[in-house]
Amino acid sequence: MGLVTHEAHRGVRVAPLDVERIGRIYTARLIVERETARLAFPHVTADLLDQLDELVRQMKICVAASELGPLIFLDESFHFTMLEASGNEFLVKAAKDLWNAFPRYLIWNIGNRLDESMNEHGAMVKALRAHDKEKYLYYIEHHIQQSQKVFTEHLLNLGNATVDEDKIIEIRPPIHHRHHDLGDHNE
Repeated sequence: MGLVTHEAHRGVRVAPLDVERIGRIYTARLIVERETARLAFPHVTADLLDQLDELVRQMKICVAASELGPLIFLDESFHFTMLEASGNEFLVKAAKDLWNAFPRYLIWNIGNRLDESMNEHGAMVKALRAHDKEKYLYYIEHHIQQSQKVFTEHLLNLGNATVDEDKIIEIRPPIHHRHHDLGDHNE
């Protein structure tokens, strides 16, 4: 597994995914998305919550039908609907740039990450509906960190990833509410 890259006068090749680079991207995502979500929280409206609920409902339909193309669009819509509520177009652009920095949807093919991701989306909306900022930010952190953990472990297990053995790949536990149950959050 790797990224398809084009090199001048050489053609196209598959470059291995660099675990350390992926770690740096996820660290940046965690900082940018958590803070953007924090800024968005006071601007969450009933209409926004209804939009998020509808996106979650549509994502579950796509998962059941194994329609990954529409699911990718819905997942991006879900996350950026929340982030855009911050009103800070620079942070939203930073988040989009980080999302486009690597093939993030590969993790949906690993184990049960797709189902876990859908449950995490439901947990985020449930926390927003409860006006629980701390729990909402916890679920944002958890969602990003779980994706990093699954992706990193998978790459290392494949043996097709590069990593500097002198550097530690750290996947830290979330800052708040370390023992939340994500379970199924159907409304």
